[in-house]
Amino acid sequence: MLWSDSVEREEEVPRAAREAHAMLRRAWVLLAVAAVVVMGVLGLR
Repeated sequence: MLWSDSVEREEEVPRAAREAHAMLRRAWVLLAVAAVVVMGVLGLR
């Protein structure tokens, strides 16, 4: 029981890391888009 639990946890770690990496990438994309929008609005004014 304990061994299988530890194996499951080891499999969850890379999955969590991948999800965190994907969220980080999305955050950077959103940040870049927001920066472009802000620059466009400031440029129009």
